[in-house]
Amino acid sequence: MAHVSSFQYQHHTDLNVIEIRPTGVVELSDILSYAREVLAKDLVVEGTVEYYDLSGMTNLSLDYRSARSLVETLSEWLARGWQGSVYFTPEPYQFGMIRMIGGIAENIEGASDGVMVPRRQPIALDQVRNFINERRRIL
Repeated sequence: MAHVSSFQYQHHTDLNVIEIRPTGVVELSDILSYAREVLAKDLVVEGTVEYYDLSGMTNLSLDYRSARSLVETLSEWLARGWQGSVYFTPEPYQFGMIRMIGGIAENIEGASDGVMVPRRQPIALDQVRNFINERRRIL
């Protein structure tokens, strides 16, 4: 399968939310490129949260071993104040993959439970932070 991915994002400064809409086949290199770019642009600051809409993604080419390579980048995000991410996952495989990556992230020093939360339904951008905070209270 050819690698065809678009990893578009928009930073909503008023909410301190980065909205991401990946399409096509997403690979580890796409995720790392995005993560490094927003770090370089200083978009990850104290209280930053993310909202991923995975409805346009056709496949996530990632396994447990490659997902572990995200630890260094996630650690940098945490050090800068990242609070977590909510993922709209309309497909069952997406939900499972995000739970796997979230399990890895939650084992990083400084991370808390619920830092990467998959959802079956979309959520409004102004509710992302509240959803993450509520999830943390439940866990």
